Amino acid sequence: MPSTQKTPPKPQFGDIQGKSYEFVASRTKRFRHDHPAGCIKIDVLHRCDTWCVCSCEVSDGDGNLLGRDVAEERRGEGFINKSSALENASTSATGRALDKAGYNASGEVASFEEVAMAIDARQTSPAKKKTTKKTY
Repeated sequence: MPSTQKTPPKPQFGDIQGKSYEFVASRTKRFRHDHPAGCIKIDVLHRCDTWCVCSCEVSDGDGNLLGRDVAEERRGEGFINKSSALENASTSATGRALDKAGYNASGEVASFEEVAMAIDARQTSPAKKKTTKKTY
């Protein structure tokens, strides 16, 4: 059932080093417009002092699974993960699941937050240290 808002929200993009990425908040807003009774379910699969993993499932108002994905974040790697690794993993998993459900107008698989973190990690970490991302 479509939202009472007549005009669908337009995708909102960020630019990182010349690449355009649709914000996860923008994807979520467009999903909510199309599926007001839909569900974005986030689960914490693993959480410890060094890393965390979140999964996200996106389903329509009838319970049909539209997309599912996961994200892993290492605590302390990059500026964002110094204080918010779990939140970052949650947002990344949500962006990836929404991408699988068809909500990613930029066509890029990585979320804006993941790209920003990767750039930050390169700028603040020694050359050999890199951020690890796993998708299943």
